[in-house]
Amino acid sequence: MGKTSKGKKHIEWTWIEDNSALDRAVKEWKKFPDLAVDTEFIRETSYFPDLCLIQVATMDHVWLIDTLSIDPETADSFREILLDPKVLKIMHAAYADQEAIYWAFGIVATPVFDTSVGAALAGIGDQVGLGKLARELVGVDLPKGQARAKWKDRPLPEHLGEYAAGDVAYLVDMSRRLLDKLSKLGREDWAIEAGQILVEDIDPEPRDFAIEMVNGLDLDAAASGRFIAMVIWREEAARNENIPRLWVLRQDVLLSLAKVNPKNQEQLRSFRGMTKYQLNKWSDDILEALHNAEPFKRSARRERMDSDKLAGYTDFLKSWLNWIARKLEISPRYLMTKDQILMLLCNADQSEAEWVKRGILSENSVKLIGKELRECLEGKRAMVIQNGEPCFIELP
Repeated sequence: MGKTSKGKKHIEWTWIEDNSALDRAVKEWKKFPDLAVDTEFIRETSYFPDLCLIQVATMDHVWLIDTLSIDPETADSFREILLDPKVLKIMHAAYADQEAIYWAFGIVATPVFDTSVGAALAGIGDQVGLGKLARELVGVDLPKGQARAKWKDRPLPEHLGEYAAGDVAYLVDMSRRLLDKLSKLGREDWAIEAGQILVEDIDPEPRDFAIEMVNGLDLDAAASGRFIAMVIWREEAARNENIPRLWVLRQDVLLSLAKVNPKNQEQLRSFRGMTKYQLNKWSDDILEALHNAEPFKRSARRERMDSDKLAGYTDFLKSWLNWIARKLEISPRYLMTKDQILMLLCNADQSEAEWVKRGILSENSVKLIGKELRECLEGKRAMVIQNGEPCFIELP
């Protein structure tokens, strides 16, 4: 048992270092409708996060789970509560925590309320840090970050226990206040939906995200195919070695290799940007990936989306989006992203229902801005400056 009085309340935590204690804690957690969850992990030298600690909290107590001591393979009760639809899991900026949990326990927690997403949809701010949000919602100053802490140290130093406990001690209270605000705005379900992370978000097919990357590059079909092949190869190498992607090859080197396309060892070894170690270990694999790459041509729709002719329309819609987001007290990207703006311009003649079907806008976005967006696209609204502020007026 540990304790800290950081902030407005006295925090106590229970240390869990075996599966039996974890099972007992899970029985206690099942009594509550919501649980705060956070993680601490190390990843500077590995592809996969090295999970060191999981924090779980109710309104009144914190548990610190020593993931270096428990056996994730047999932690079935913990998996069950992370997947229990009756228990809302509260996280802040949930992706990294969900990723660490996925690689350790093989699941993605659900349902989840991400307080970072909730803050953006409630008009508090986009990508608001936990400390700032805690001050905003509950008036608490949390301990400073411990990004470079030695989370593997055992026994865990007292100051790290205090920091870890403080990260989750107020989350349930914060989430309830935030959800109440979102409920009044009619955005509670939207926030929970937007905060869900899927397995394919954490563990996508390498080819899928390679294609996403190449779509943003100015490459011909042959070079695009080689770049995709190099990205896929690097991903497999990083996973097999459990090292960061950049330790295999940097992104700019992958791109240069795709453009230059060295044909043999001599040409590859005269290539700048690769260490002797990288050449000795992976030169054969690199040449094979380049040789076997097939040309990749972007879709005609994507080519149209990248046309310079759309630049002016895109700038207009971005201005309109920022204006209406301020008016609605919401982060613009939850209404429409840059890619969605481009897709919208290529499908402007479609109905709102078709926009939703094609993933151009969410149902929630259409409810909030669909009508006004349609009027802008049809030339029924114009942007003007009045009293130094942008505003949109209806045209006759």
